[in-house]
Amino acid sequence: NLDPNHRVEWIRVLHLLGGMLFALAGMLWLCELPIRRVSFVTGMLLVTLHPVLPQCLASIDGIDTLASSSLLWLGAWFLYRFRGRPIPSLVLSLICFFVGVGFKENLFALAPLSLLIVLFFWPRARMKRDLAVVALAYLAAGVSMILIRRLVIRTGLESGYAMIRFGPLAILKNAATFATGLLFFGNSIWVFVHQSPAVLALVGACCLIALLLIVGGLWLRIRAADSRETKRWILFFLIGIVAASFPTILLYHVSEMYVPPMLIPFAMLFVLAIDGWLRRASQPVKAVVFFLCGVALASSILTIRDKVAGLVRVGERADVQFKAMLAHIPAGTKDKKILLLFRPSDQAPGATYSVFMNADANLLVHAVTPEYYRPGDNLRMDARVLEDPQNVDRTGWDYVMVWDAQAAKFNLLP
Repeated sequence: NLDPNHRVEWIRVLHLLGGMLFALAGMLWLCELPIRRVSFVTGMLLVTLHPVLPQCLASIDGIDTLASSSLLWLGAWFLYRFRGRPIPSLVLSLICFFVGVGFKENLFALAPLSLLIVLFFWPRARMKRDLAVVALAYLAAGVSMILIRRLVIRTGLESGYAMIRFGPLAILKNAATFATGLLFFGNSIWVFVHQSPAVLALVGACCLIALLLIVGGLWLRIRAADSRETKRWILFFLIGIVAASFPTILLYHVSEMYVPPMLIPFAMLFVLAIDGWLRRASQPVKAVVFFLCGVALASSILTIRDKVAGLVRVGERADVQFKAMLAHIPAGTKDKKILLLFRPSDQAPGATYSVFMNADANLLVHAVTPEYYRPGDNLRMDARVLEDPQNVDRTGWDYVMVWDAQAAKFNLLP
């Protein structure tokens, strides 16, 4: 319910605050690690300039992902910081849970994360009691939020269930997508547009280099000092990545947009690896490692610029369509249904990639889209692709329009 005259500015402010909260969560975890200053700076660069973040920061609904990912790891941090003290740790982490789950379901991952933190870091003397208390608290919180969401969301939970696909192949495919999103610091838009065996091999090589850099650095970090403590951190963040992938890893389709909840534990592993190279590697090897990190940073910055530019282009084209549609609907019109028709040529293969590229037929797709410019008018729309728009069944539709791509306008069918 933001002021309609200033919603764009407010959306930008919210996304800026979300980005700051995400950076804060990453910084708090970095402060807990026994790492050098260079490693700390590397970690902050990673949690603020990773190429999976542009959609969260620049898309109109990205605040959901930013806020939920931030609150997930803030809630986990409170449990770690106040370890052994159930009341303050649970109160603060549950506040993060209840606020965050209102943005996105990612916060349900805080339940296994909380148990993981108790197992790894809380005092052993009262381990069973603390595990029971934390488990019961999150069981009650989880059940209550499921019931609340079922009552509040119009479709209940059925629409969410329809998106879940259980099965080892689907989970493995999603896991591979998440791993690629974390390890690849290049431009996924460029990869999509220039798909070929050579390009895919290049992506695989980049991911393999990043993986070897991390694995080698972690091995050196374990050998450097405090091997038991380092192993505990490494194992915690590895399992943390798996926990943070819940429940999205169960969806029938995922993309790089679902990666941010896993970015903070990935960044922690990355900086521990960098710290290992700093402590144990020779000067020439250190030079190679920092050269690779510099290439990754430069590639990330260029990718962010390109992805944000893609989002802007999609938004500008959607705005043209939006205003062309509303040009046929007089101001003050209420409670009407609008059908937008497109030809197959308006949905060319390869013209749509995530939110960064969209074909004409995919720009306006949500029924409540008219509310953005006509709040409170209860205008509802749908979009369809037909070979012959003239023969569409108009029953139940107040306005039926056909998109003219050449003229960039809608023609109202009589």
